[in-house]
Amino acid sequence: MATSSEDLSIQCMHGKAGNSNWKLPRLIATCDKKARPDVYGEIDASEYLDNDNVLDAKLDIVVSLIRQSQQFVVYTGAGISTSAGIGDYASKASNSIVMRETSVNRLKAIPTLSHHVLVALEKKNRLKHWVQQNHDGLAQRAGYPQEKLNEIHGSWFDKKNPVVLMDDNLKSDLHKWLKEWAEKSDLVLAMGSSMSGMAADVIASRVAEREGTLGLIIINLQKTPHDHLATIRIFAPCDKAMSLLANEQINERFLNKKVLALNKTYNSILDRLTFINPPKSICIYPKHTQNFIVFIVLSRALNFDFRQAIRATWGRNGKYKQYNIYVQTIFFVGTDDSVQSAIRLEQSLFNDVVEVVIPENYPFVAHKELASLFWTRLYCPLARLIFRADDDILLDTFLLLDYIKNHLNINTQDGLHGWFRFNNTVHRADKWAITKIEYKPKIYPPYTFGIGYLFSNVSCQRLVNAANRPKHQVIRVGDAYITGILRDLARIPYYDFQNLEYAYTFYNPISCDIFFEDKPQLLLCMSKLHVGIRDDPFEFYDVWNIILTKHHTSLSNAT
Repeated sequence: MATSSEDLSIQCMHGKAGNSNWKLPRLIATCDKKARPDVYGEIDASEYLDNDNVLDAKLDIVVSLIRQSQQFVVYTGAGISTSAGIGDYASKASNSIVMRETSVNRLKAIPTLSHHVLVALEKKNRLKHWVQQNHDGLAQRAGYPQEKLNEIHGSWFDKKNPVVLMDDNLKSDLHKWLKEWAEKSDLVLAMGSSMSGMAADVIASRVAEREGTLGLIIINLQKTPHDHLATIRIFAPCDKAMSLLANEQINERFLNKKVLALNKTYNSILDRLTFINPPKSICIYPKHTQNFIVFIVLSRALNFDFRQAIRATWGRNGKYKQYNIYVQTIFFVGTDDSVQSAIRLEQSLFNDVVEVVIPENYPFVAHKELASLFWTRLYCPLARLIFRADDDILLDTFLLLDYIKNHLNINTQDGLHGWFRFNNTVHRADKWAITKIEYKPKIYPPYTFGIGYLFSNVSCQRLVNAANRPKHQVIRVGDAYITGILRDLARIPYYDFQNLEYAYTFYNPISCDIFFEDKPQLLLCMSKLHVGIRDDPFEFYDVWNIILTKHHTSLSNAT
């Protein structure tokens, strides 16, 4: 009888070789939806996580099983590739710790730590065969030999093995190969698969049912119908389990140095950042760098018209004469293959766009923001101050420079300036949901709105250093993470913008020209783009004319 969602027995939660003294996995994301309603599964999409000590004990048994095995097979589903930015089907919980919303180009996806560990196991002659449900080609990119790989559901990259749809029959030769290994394997590791009734699941169920085998190991955050059959059942993200397997449970003689080195860098998000454009040529220093400020603008790749409007208005490069301050604006965009050639052309024309290899989706906004800080500190070290903004705001540059001149010591001031919020509750069940595993406290530290804030280059370095700590976890809520959690971790002081206002209404579009006319101390206004209305970017020019008139100047006189 298959495992049910309600079955919390020792055998289903730990496996047949489990210890009754072990703590049960914790429920970390509740979801009544079926993990795979499109097939035959009746298991819901709730997620569980093993206690760290229990996880270590389970992996000790896994190592022992692998060393005893003569015909070790791995069976992988979509869960092995989610950390590469390729979505899965089964993660339905709103507060799932799996990042599902991605736009990674399948031609550019990078193998995960799990892929590399499996390749290392094959090179050491431990892993004999790999049955792959995915179509992504990441096993081969990691170096796994094609002749030992059964892409049972087809491949995006093999015309002779097209992707098999749900109602299609499996390719006869691959199905035959699958059944052969189901009969001769003595140990199967099933990772990242809901195993909800697909024909390929036989590779897992058959070895578990045959006498004289070492059985089945399952690694998955969600329960599966085969949990009661497992020798060892592990509830953990695939990369976390494989990271521990590579680094702690199996010694260096067993795994090659490449995997161990990869695992060391995997602990730091900064070590995994990739910038496409030539970095050193973008930050152009003025002759006198004492008063050099960089505007870093987070922009969606497709927002060409808004970047151009910013270049012509509040983000115009040059020296602002009355303040004796030089401003340079640099845009940071994520990867979007549909506009990549246009981004390269834009960069060649304006030399102010940095492309970060990060998906253009909400779960990765904090990663892109952190990447912008890392890049700026690395390639613009002489900038005294940094103003971080989104491409959907309108800024009174003169009011900002006036604030800097009158309230800051540009050479020595450390700290972060913005509009700070206090005692904000951590959301657990919506778009901004953060699990207790990611961030345990119920209240965020004081943080400012992400639409715009000012900080020193010294503070930038301290933020980067804090994020670069081993095993540091990036939280997807960008403003709370960067200006709250990370700032607090780095012990950076914070200050409210004195007497400066902002116009921010999330649920309703704002006509920014009215706000700038009525509020003399308005520093910035959120444009209609922020609430999903792709309005005419000429709004930027109209507002900029109002700002110029308010300050009794023209653009040519200002810079």
